[in-house]
Amino acid sequence: MTIIGGGFYCLILLFFNGMKKLLYLVIFIFLNSCKDIAMDKQYSINLKNNSKSFIHYWINYNYPDTNLANSNNNVYVINPEQNENIVKSRHKWEDCFRDYFPSDTLLIYYFDSDTINKYNWDEIRINHKVLRKNIYSYSDLYKSNWTITYP
Repeated sequence: MTIIGGGFYCLILLFFNGMKKLLYLVIFIFLNSCKDIAMDKQYSINLKNNSKSFIHYWINYNYPDTNLANSNNNVYVINPEQNENIVKSRHKWEDCFRDYFPSDTLLIYYFDSDTINKYNWDEIRINHKVLRKNIYSYSDLYKSNWTITYP
């Protein structure tokens, strides 16, 4: 009985030892295949708020359509004197602008915090209560090293 049990025990050890090596191999292959994903470059457009105020902004990717969106779901805020990534991509901006922004332009609307807090979005949109609107071409952004400065 001991011989059979010992042999069975050895088979189990060999099996688990082999499974352990197989597991290491699978992990190695997975991690090796992930290095391309992990090494992908992230491209960003930054907004630098040089003012002493909180600034709300909305990005319109559909230039020459200059209408404000029907909802304020994509209106974001940037703190005073902060720098923030506002648009990110895994693709080079040259490709993004060619493929997704055929007008070669981003439009950014800026809103004062008081306006956002005082009025509902429909009133802001209909009456165009915008603090400032800036148009940025691919060339503008390229020259500024992909950083937009407010004001």
